[in-house]
Amino acid sequence: MACLVLALTAPGAAEVYADRRRRNDWFASEFGTFEGFRRSVDVDAVRRLRDEDGVVAAVRSLRKRYPRLPLAEAARLVREV
Repeated sequence: MACLVLALTAPGAAEVYADRRRRNDWFASEFGTFEGFRRSVDVDAVRRLRDEDGVVAAVRSLRKRYPRLPLAEAARLVREV
């Protein structure tokens, strides 16, 4: 039974890890650091969207603009502005 559970969940976990890795690699190659990313974003627009529509809407907007953006980086920017 344990082998069956492992056989069914391992490929999914590996894919999640690979996707997270691809996003982080893209972020590092595109912006270098979080500060590099922050400089490339219109933080006033992000702040305005966060204040008017909420945190989730601001994070979604960032991830729509930058589809490969890691969720953690989008959430961090929204929190910090």
